[in-house]
Amino acid sequence: MSGDEKTELAKMALPRRTVERGEAIREIGKESASLFLLLEGWAASAITFPDASRQLTSVSLPGDLLGLPSLSVVEPIDTLLALSKVVVCDIPAANFAEMFTNMPRLATILFLVSQEERMLAMERLALIGRASAASRLAAFVLRLHERLGQGLDEAPMSFSLPLTQVEIGDLIGISAVHVNAVLKQARERNIMSIRSRELHILDFNALVETAGVQPWQRADPSWLKSSKST
Repeated sequence: MSGDEKTELAKMALPRRTVERGEAIREIGKESASLFLLLEGWAASAITFPDASRQLTSVSLPGDLLGLPSLSVVEPIDTLLALSKVVVCDIPAANFAEMFTNMPRLATILFLVSQEERMLAMERLALIGRASAASRLAAFVLRLHERLGQGLDEAPMSFSLPLTQVEIGDLIGISAVHVNAVLKQARERNIMSIRSRELHILDFNALVETAGVQPWQRADPSWLKSSKST
């Protein structure tokens, strides 16, 4: 985004607010007319079932825009949950709508970001349906590594992971006990390890091979017009 586009996006947002770990940024079933720009911390989309079990369907990192799919329904089917202490800005949907008229290039960028999220969701669904637990975990770590490296010269091989084994299991569709066993195997194979909620990738090539998916690369949308042309 250009400087002007970042400024316009900031103007749409309400003042910052802090949400503690485990609390809802936006609860399931409550009508929402806002989006949420995640400024600090990690968040997740969570779907809860009548027996109180839940599935975490995605992880959001700083800079992500939360709640976009829910604008298409009256009541969201998911809870936006803080996985760590987070800072967010609410963006009223009415303000967001003005962007499509006044900042079409920025609107297109956010559309492309939503398509990236859709592709990752399709991949995650396929992995949960067909891949082994080891592949699911490796693919999850690989995608985190790539996302955290966006905008950097080199993606980090070590990063903070503010997730419990229960939460990791919720994301990849296995039990916390199974997560513990798979992490132990990965550590013994010298692929990756977690110490004090810090994840270390020890052998990147082995991680990719175990994941069974190709490293992700963002396309260069050279067809997007500059802000001055819109």
